Amino acid sequence: MLRICKTLLTGAVTLAATQLAMGFVLLGPGGAEGNAAKDWQLPAQNDGWEIGYGLTGSIGAPVFPWEAYRCNVPVLYYAFDQAFIAYFGTNGMKAVDNAMRILNELPSVNTMSRSLYEFPLSAQGVNYEAAELGLVDLKSQVLQAMLEHLGVEDSINWVYGIRQRINLPNDYGDYTVIKYNLDPVTLLTSSYVNGTLWTYSIFENIPTQTSDAVENVPAGLESQPINIPVGSRSFAPIPGTFFTGLTRDDAGALRYLLHPRNIVPETLLPGILPGGTEGWLPFLGTNFAATNSTLTNFPTVGLRGGIGKVRFQKVYFDSIIGTGFVTFTNRYKDYVIATNAEWTSQWVLRPVLQPDILFTAADLGPGPYLSRTTSAGWINDDLIAGSSTLGGPGVITGPVTITFNQLLPFLNNITPSFITEPFRTDPRARGLLSPTWASFNGTTNAPIIYPRLQNISLNYIRSLANEAPVNP
Repeated sequence: MLRICKTLLTGAVTLAATQLAMGFVLLGPGGAEGNAAKDWQLPAQNDGWEIGYGLTGSIGAPVFPWEAYRCNVPVLYYAFDQAFIAYFGTNGMKAVDNAMRILNELPSVNTMSRSLYEFPLSAQGVNYEAAELGLVDLKSQVLQAMLEHLGVEDSINWVYGIRQRINLPNDYGDYTVIKYNLDPVTLLTSSYVNGTLWTYSIFENIPTQTSDAVENVPAGLESQPINIPVGSRSFAPIPGTFFTGLTRDDAGALRYLLHPRNIVPETLLPGILPGGTEGWLPFLGTNFAATNSTLTNFPTVGLRGGIGKVRFQKVYFDSIIGTGFVTFTNRYKDYVIATNAEWTSQWVLRPVLQPDILFTAADLGPGPYLSRTTSAGWINDDLIAGSSTLGGPGVITGPVTITFNQLLPFLNNITPSFITEPFRTDPRARGLLSPTWASFNGTTNAPIIYPRLQNISLNYIRSLANEAPVNP
């Protein structure tokens, strides 16, 4: 027996008959880190069953809108270490820059239209040769990881989630299912993602006592277009596909998180200091060791709205081996409602002691394309708000390391009969060559193949798809 319970936001307006339904999901700590943010997500609260929050490939878990986590600094700084540069070279750095350019060119969220009509339902293109050759677009993976770091969860994977499982006789389960997916216009819960309708079925593995509400296309609608948000990892990476920008639901998630009218109890990041008044900047010196908690008349805690937009800026290490970093200070204006119940503004200083986001490369073993710093260090500001026990709201903290798997491409022999290197046209060896990192788009330009140091050429990858492998 299934009980469906839908969580609705107070004050949401009614959908117009012509409104195309959409949806996004927000991200908070817990889940795949192995540290569930809420007791009810633990197997102990569900008759010993894992109910899906430890199965996701996310860096955290879905949260309700009143528990949302967001960035509250206007600029995040990113850099490349020597391992990334050695593997991907300048073309790989350019691919990351292109992903950041897409985010930097977004308007402030308070200037977006109410319906978000300026954003497409699908921003995914296909390069058919790249698809045939199993190439994965580096820029698109970076863009996806950045949305995750901004607090956007995989909406397709979390349209539905299990709230509770109760054991019944004969290994049956009684499930309570909830919706996390929010329409970006009305903020009502939604069964749609970028106009694509989703339903679910309950997956159970009795020997391992794991279960999940698995999203699927409703029967009879198999031919409907599946419009995948950039922030969704459910269908990613699909070799040969690439993103040209954000979809409507991606933009809707950022609008909710960063809108100045989204006012919540919030702390400044640790280490942020008073920045003086208009026209002057205090001299901190090289040994300035004060913390914001030791300074008076400087409200670090209060009600804050979203900052409207986050900008990404590239910085560099100051040594050829990528180990030294010249620290600097970012100054910006903070708006807060503190003890006097009125809006006040203050200049603040944010010492940047290391890059907020570091791109690197390492051998992650067969399987994962990349790994990311988890959300375990994110700050839960619920303690500010009173006696409730919620999963948020909170502040996203850094630094973040995004590591790309440098093992790609690799070969996989399935049976003992394969004593030589397999090739794709062998009917027994289909899919034995792993995907390969590349950069491509929808033009006729040849894809750029990585890694740089091994000189793996496009012709070499083509040869693997058509005949026995040849030397690069």
